[in-house]
Amino acid sequence: MNKILFGATNNQSTDSILIISGVARSGKTTLGNILGSCIAVEHVEEPKPFVHLPILSAFGSINEPLSVNIFKSYIYDLWYERLIMRNVNFRPMDESSIWKQKTIMEIIYRTLRLNDRKMVQRYLDNRNSSLVLTLTHTIPFCDFFWKALPQSKILHVVREGVQVAMDVTSKGWLANEQLIEPQHASPYRLYLRKKDGTKFHLPFWVENGYEERYLNMSLFSRGIYYWRRLLEMYEDVMKLSMQTDLMHVVNFENILDNPHKTLYNLIDTLGFKPSRITKKLISKINRKTDEYVVKSMSIDVDIEELVAARRMYSKFNMSTDRIDDLINSFS
Repeated sequence: MNKILFGATNNQSTDSILIISGVARSGKTTLGNILGSCIAVEHVEEPKPFVHLPILSAFGSINEPLSVNIFKSYIYDLWYERLIMRNVNFRPMDESSIWKQKTIMEIIYRTLRLNDRKMVQRYLDNRNSSLVLTLTHTIPFCDFFWKALPQSKILHVVREGVQVAMDVTSKGWLANEQLIEPQHASPYRLYLRKKDGTKFHLPFWVENGYEERYLNMSLFSRGIYYWRRLLEMYEDVMKLSMQTDLMHVVNFENILDNPHKTLYNLIDTLGFKPSRITKKLISKINRKTDEYVVKSMSIDVDIEELVAARRMYSKFNMSTDRIDDLINSFS
């Protein structure tokens, strides 16, 4: 019996697709919205199948050739749906709302005038359009993206680890309640805690043999570990990758400190053209007063995790002042 495969005909070059990745709460959505406000650029925030396929492929849940074919076949349908306004967030209060990225006139035009694939293709060709995908957690799987989309660029957004851990802690994403009964669809592996047999759904980045220690950590320490592990996994992959010229690391701290220079340089490097909305979004960026690690988050800090995380600060050229203060306060 012949195999059923995925395939779709398209005329778009893969170098017109840009992927933004990194850990949660690293500034990816902010950057994606700014790039998505540029002329002839579309930004899609975390389409779940595109987040999950690289992970499932890497761990053998779906074989890689099939995963790659599904990814590259559906991505152009995603682009098409975006352009004709079928797959768009119209909620005005959401950060990824289309109203914050495109003008009312463009939204109305695309909603009423783009009616079939031929019209969409002409629209793409005439505007030399680009697609930006924000895909959280997937930075260790950049080689998967290059197999599916050769010559596509990847932006790895990095942010100071203590702030990421604080944000993740306040969201409760790594709390036991979420690990026992996940509220969001996501790849996981089952693990039975030794002391009582409780079943946990652990993320892919928790190392084998590290489960008990991870489950004994405070929420803040879990956040630090999460940040460190994804950066380490990314480093391991890039050491062996042949596509390093397509990877660009963006330090979100630089965006906060000097948004105008950092973002316009990036936009120019990518070959995008800013719109009036782009300029407005950039003008709104400012560094809020640094939050302090509240006692409830840090009282059970794992010092070894902080020290291990500090090594990643140095590798990614981030100031260690904040994590040093935290290490010293608990030493």
